[in-house]
Amino acid sequence: MPRHRLIRNLISIGAYEKAETEIRIFENDFATDGPVYRYKIALLAARAAHSPGLLKQDREKILQDARALALLGIGRFPQNKTIMAAYGDVGVEFYRLTGSYAYFDEALACLRAAEDQLGDPDIARTINRLNRRLQGQPVEIVESDR
Repeated sequence: MPRHRLIRNLISIGAYEKAETEIRIFENDFATDGPVYRYKIALLAARAAHSPGLLKQDREKILQDARALALLGIGRFPQNKTIMAAYGDVGVEFYRLTGSYAYFDEALACLRAAEDQLGDPDIARTINRLNRRLQGQPVEIVESDR
């Protein structure tokens, strides 16, 4: 959908307020779907990682909110692997900020359980990509991760 692409592009260029506005408009017009829910998580993670002038405590609080949102999303869309991948991205950012693997480990546990349940080979690639990101290695983002 064009609106999904617009939201993703706004987040990627750092236009967080505009992305948040587009998410709200989408939710009012159509209700929340899996991709928009994932973008809500990605928006919080991007804000925590890239917004200038935030204190460490503020970034940590934003990531805590992103984690809570991800857990709600996994409950609401239990077979949506991209929401789980967004949770993994939150885990990577939380590790970079705090040095704690807690969120990352939780996200990988969700992904591994989904991999066993769904048998989707893309989930193994997502787990590999997240591990590489955590290690600071370059990763290629594939369309299914967007």
